[in-house]
Amino acid sequence: MKWRLLPLRVDDAFTGMAIDEAILKLNAEGESPNMIRFYRWNPSAVSLGCFQSLELEVDLDVAEKYGVDVVRRITGGGVGFHDYEGEL
Repeated sequence: MKWRLLPLRVDDAFTGMAIDEAILKLNAEGESPNMIRFYRWNPSAVSLGCFQSLELEVDLDVAEKYGVDVVRRITGGGVGFHDYEGEL
């Protein structure tokens, strides 16, 4: 099985989620190999799973105060904070 490595990219959270969705769809259709993708989001962002309540999980006033974007994933799971200064 072939794998593809996508080198580090810095995008906003909305672009990053769009890239993830495109990769997922292409892979599911057999049009793209499995991938390892390195990324950073600028600005930092909170990502919500597809079934989570925005109102229960994120204080939008605090996010706005600190310049943190809020984006929803097409997948499930919990909230994640993606800090531009570094995460693994």
